[in-house]
Amino acid sequence: MGCNANGRRRSGVRILINKEARRSLTEWSPVSERTILARSKTNIPTLTIIQCYAPTETTDKDMKEKFYKQVHETINAVEKRDLLIGMGDMNAKIGCNNEGLEHVMGRYGIGNMNKSGELLGEICGSCDLIIEGTIFPHKTCHKVSCASPDNIMENQIDHIAISKRFRRSLLYVRNKRGADIDSDHHLMIANFRFKILAARKNIETRRKKYNVQKLKMPSVREEFK
Repeated sequence: MGCNANGRRRSGVRILINKEARRSLTEWSPVSERTILARSKTNIPTLTIIQCYAPTETTDKDMKEKFYKQVHETINAVEKRDLLIGMGDMNAKIGCNNEGLEHVMGRYGIGNMNKSGELLGEICGSCDLIIEGTIFPHKTCHKVSCASPDNIMENQIDHIAISKRFRRSLLYVRNKRGADIDSDHHLMIANFRFKILAARKNIETRRKKYNVQKLKMPSVREEFK
């Protein structure tokens, strides 16, 4: 996790999984200090998770566009048959106006779309992803993902997007306001309908078994020698 001159955290991203989920993990890749990828076996196609931490809206334009370009390239490199979930602090306001963006989002977002939201929408549109936090008609207090220190301004800038053809696997997305995570962001939770599977061991590494009883036969014993 990177820090600035004052020692304050400015970037870094991680994926935490429990022991059961760890058994299903087949691959993970730290793409950059702002993006990480992990793949797991499930009872449906392989699950690929891309966790991101986007630059803020006030970040240099070139740096922001470089980040979204890298995310786009990472998504395009994922196998098309995978169940893809992109999530994280995207610093992107999506809003509730989905006119012309019905294939990307629903109409239950909050606020107004900003420039980062436009970039996120473009990526989701070109990669067949749905921003699921805008699909479910929760109360506003259950959709807010970040609040200012004075709790006056509330934003929806943390998002979970899923492959369009697997959208029915996601049952709901909402925040967990009571979770103590020492952050001005709320913990976002999602409920999916699929099971993880333990990754299979390489069959070639298994020890081959021999029927030693056949060595009692003179012809077999001679051939074995």
